Amino acid sequence: TRSTVGTVSRVSNVLRMLYSRAGTYPAGRTPEDLAGTFPRDAAPLDSDSFSPNTAVGACPTCSGLGRLHTVDEAALVGDDSLSIREGAIAA
Repeated sequence: TRSTVGTVSRVSNVLRMLYSRAGTYPAGRTPEDLAGTFPRDAAPLDSDSFSPNTAVGACPTCSGLGRLHTVDEAALVGDDSLSIREGAIAA
């Protein structure tokens, strides 16, 4: 499961609400200052912005999964001079 101490104890919900309600924007970085430049940065932050379980708060690299699933082409293709029918894909 994806449960963490924060989700089991529900403290992460409180922290997300705290960050979204009590936080302030740095000088020159308010939504009005950034309007039209960086749409995501200019959007008002809400509690979803701090949750790894939402599209907005998830890591853009791993989509909130915590790991990357990649393919090693060298391990997949045994001999790149062969076609697939000729057995290029390693077993």
